Amino acid sequence: MARVYLGRHVLGLAAILFGVVTLVWHDFNNWQQIQALGNVPHREILAYIAAAIELLGGLAIQWTRTARAGAVALGSIFFVFALLWVPHIVAEPRVYDRWGNLFEQFSQVAGALIVYATLGRSDSEQAPRAAQIGYILFGICVVSFTLERLFNFLQRHTLFQSGFLRDKCSGRLRPQLRLRSRPSRYFSDVPLS
Repeated sequence: MARVYLGRHVLGLAAILFGVVTLVWHDFNNWQQIQALGNVPHREILAYIAAAIELLGGLAIQWTRTARAGAVALGSIFFVFALLWVPHIVAEPRVYDRWGNLFEQFSQVAGALIVYATLGRSDSEQAPRAAQIGYILFGICVVSFTLERLFNFLQRHTLFQSGFLRDKCSGRLRPQLRLRSRPSRYFSDVPLS
């Protein structure tokens, strides 16, 4: 029975979509991580190169014969994107959003490593080890995603409790929040039986 590697197809399709988005919005000024390079001349050329690598890598990963080459291409470009977050982390190490962005890019590197390793020669000892490293790295990224969500929740909860966001809530949300704090105001005329 042939094994179907759905993950590599999803990774490839996501890379193709990233490539299309990069072609449509080719202005690197919108990309936060690229700001670490400073004022690079001819940024559009870099955007087109990144888009080409994402598109070709995403297409190559769809077929078994070219999947390893596509995984190398995608892993390389995503690794470069991940490294571009390092200067932001160095500048603001206590801002977890920077770390979360690094791990977001690095999760794609882990996915490419897993694809590369699982499509390697079955008699090689390095392929299972590389796949295991990819799984562990991806697991670390998932923990990072959870921490980022937790920190965002705690920040918003703290801002809400301080009154900063309480005044900014939409009218639809405001009655629900008041309902929790003062239910007697809404149910005073409701009979209990």
